[in-house]
Formats: sequence, C-alpha cells, structure tokens
Amino acid sequence: MVINAKSSEYRNYREKLISRFWNYKQARFGTEESLFEQEDNPQARVPVFSKSAAGWNVLIAPDATEEKRRQVLAQLPKASRHRWFRSMTSTQALVQSVFGNLKAYDSVHLLKGLVDDQGLPLFDTAVLTAENVSMGHPLTILNEPVPASIDIFLSGPFRIAVQCALMEQDAGKCSSVTWGHCNGSYAVQMGSQERCYLTDKGLRYWEYIPMVFSWGGNVNHSPCPLQNNFQLVRRIFSASVGPDGKLSPKRGHAILLYDDRNPAFRKGGKGFEAYESIRAALRYPTLLRKCSWQRLIEHMRSRSALPWLTVELEKKYGL
Repeated sequence: MVINAKSSEYRNYREKLISRFWNYKQARFGTEESLFEQEDNPQARVPVFSKSAAGWNVLIAPDATEEKRRQVLAQLPKASRHRWFRSMTSTQALVQSVFGNLKAYDSVHLLKGLVDDQGLPLFDTAVLTAENVSMGHPLTILNEPVPASIDIFLSGPFRIAVQCALMEQDAGKCSSVTWGHCNGSYAVQMGSQERCYLTDKGLRYWEYIPMVFSWGGNVNHSPCPLQNNFQLVRRIFSASVGPDGKLSPKRGHAILLYDDRNPAFRKGGKGFEAYESIRAALRYPTLLRKCSWQRLIEHMRSRSALPWLTVELEKKYGL
C-alpha cells in the first residue's frame, strides 16, 4: 500500500499530533490567549502563535535568563523563518528548539556517538562545536537566484547537511512541476532549450548530478529522477560540493532527520521511497543517511544533554 496524505494512517498520525499540540497549549500557556491567533473554531486547525509571540514556539529553559533566551532565538534570524514558523506543526521551530539550545548551551559535542538507522556514525567525523553548526545555511554553489536554505549545516573539513521533517508528507518535491514550468519529465519541453527547466535558467544541478548519481544527464528520463526528492539532492550537494564548486564526495554527507511515527517516512511512504531511490542511485551510497528524531533525542537523554529540553520535547511533541 502506498501511504499518502489521504491515507487513514497519515490522518490518524496528524490528528494525534495536533491533539497533543492543543493539550500542550493549554498546559503550558493556559489562559494566555493573547499569544495566539484567534479562531472562531480553534479545533479545526493547529495552535498558531501571533506574529509578536512567534518566539514562544521555540522551547526555552524555564530558568533561562533573558540573555540566554535571546541567544537561543538568535541562532535562526527572524528573516530566515519559514512562512508557517508560528504554527506548532513547524519543523523549523522544532529544529531551533533542539539545535538552537545545543548551540547556546555549548552542548553540540554531545551528539558524538549518535548513529543512523543502519548503525553508521552521523556526526563523529565532523567538528562538533557550536561555531561549526548553523541553521538556515545558504547553498550558493547552484547559482540559484535565491539560494536554498539548509536546515542544519556543519562546516569544517567534513561537512554535514541535514534535512529535517516532522509532519511533512514527502521529502521535498521540485517546484518546477508545482509552478507549471515542467511536466515532470527530464526532456526538452514547453519551449525550453534544455531537458531541465532549471538548466535553462542557468542553475547548475545537472552539472553535478552525473558526478554524484547514476542518472545520465544526456538522456531523457520519465519521470525526472529529481521530481520527488529535490530537497534531499540539495542537501547532498551542500555536503559534497565545496565552496570552490569542486566535488569532494568523501568529505561530507547528508542526513534525513524524520519523525518515526510519520507514515510518509515509513516503507510505502513518499518520503521513504524518495530516500530509497536516492540511495540506490548514489555513486557513493554513504553520502546520504537517515535518523529519526526519536533516536536523536534518546541519545541526548543517554548523554544527559539538556534534561529540561528532552522533557519539554516529550510534552510538546511526544518525542
């Protein structure tokens, strides 16, 4: 069975998580309704913070000073927040809650020893310091008019790019199809000069793809192999292509960090299938690894990393 957004399994997952968010809102904020957008029927959607209270969507230590609070929130500039950052379903708010606090409390090194779903080390080859971790890192080597933003990026001699997911229904599709610039195939079409609309616009995806993947750039593909895993490909390039534009596939890897409860990232789900298709096509399979939020947070608990944070993550997200 193919799992998608319309399946009962996904709907049940979504409904349970949204119900948890409403319970968390009541327990954590009580009658402080001014912090939230007002709705005639609030149960029809998820809790959404008002624009002025968006920072409250990030978990902060109960005893944090105002300076520490500002330090955590500064890890992701307001200008880099996604459109739905204020919603409790926001993956970006979860990312900032975890990695923003690890950075602010100089605890990034406690990620050492964390392994992926296959038992391979995730971060041990990287320089695990607060200075080497950034959120919203721009990917500039592809010549995009607006550089892609990488959720979590570890710089240094060994680079790591992380794509994070919570309630997402897939691994990130190519927007060329969504916006009607492409019919979903890698072939000359719709008045284009190149097989890829992005190549027509001067973007460099297909310059690197044949070096990293088994997908040939000089033949047609139907459907286009990038159609359903576009964001993962971006992360792989961010890790394997250096600032000089040269490919160095043994000096970095990408990670998919997902919610193990989400059917989209289990066998049969779109996110899982996208990951598997990329792994099968990679010339260097270890360039892409995956790990659940549950595994990461359990590792934090085993290392006694920010105990207050793991407690709050369980209360809000059930992680």
